[in-house]
Amino acid sequence: MAHHLTTVVLEAAWRRTITEHCQRILQAVEDSPTDVLANLVASTEVVDEAWRRYRRSLDGATRGPYPLPEAA
Repeated sequence: MAHHLTTVVLEAAWRRTITEHCQRILQAVEDSPTDVLANLVASTEVVDEAWRRYRRSLDGATRGPYPLPEAA
């Protein structure tokens, strides 16, 4: 159960990270020079790391001692 909760939290964190990244890009589209915009678009390290942490959690969930919850 605890592992499932960790996965849920990591998924929410990944989605929040994407939202924040997209908001920065949208703001840059309106106000920033093109080189700044290009750097923001290319800079995905934080989003990528959140994705890797989420995927590692999912991989562990499929091999871990706790079964995945059934869909309601």
